[in-house]
Amino acid sequence: MSKISLIAATALLVSGGAFASTPSVAAEPAHGITAEQAASAVCVSENQYGPVQAVKAVEDGLGDWIVWVRDKDSDLWMCNASAEGNVYANTLIKGDRLAGRGEEAIALMQVAYTPSALPEAEKAERVCAAAGRKVDATRLVATVEDGLGDYIVWLQGNDHSYWLCNASGDAKLFVFAPIRAPINGSSAIAGFRAA
Repeated sequence: MSKISLIAATALLVSGGAFASTPSVAAEPAHGITAEQAASAVCVSENQYGPVQAVKAVEDGLGDWIVWVRDKDSDLWMCNASAEGNVYANTLIKGDRLAGRGEEAIALMQVAYTPSALPEAEKAERVCAAAGRKVDATRLVATVEDGLGDYIVWLQGNDHSYWLCNASGDAKLFVFAPIRAPINGSSAIAGFRAA
């Protein structure tokens, strides 16, 4: 189930409609391309700092893909895309956006034990939750490994918007971005569509 489907489903729930939750199903291969390959191809094509290379792709926890891309200067980009050709985020990783103050941010949260004793995934969730409080994105939706040793944490705002957060188990915040609609203005890109 893609983010657009999740947003539509949330709208149905809010308006009183019935909705049965179904697990996310990855697109079936079509024309020899898997869903992962389709998402990787669209992320590579969207990056304007080429030549670029897809380094790794992992499921994002909401039915789409996180694709890590290296550009011509060896800079690392995080791209969030669907197998249908929708790109939701394409962000240059510039390092820790909290400049080493992540432990301080989560120390302000009530915990049963000290921040240094938290499991890595929970520490990443708490860093993302601290960032989410600034924009009223307080509901934790999903947490998955990002494929490079850190975590993707999805938060939902009071306005039902989704926020993609990429954080580490040692309280570093790399990406915190709203995800509302495809940024590439396309619901299907010819040649990259999986099924």
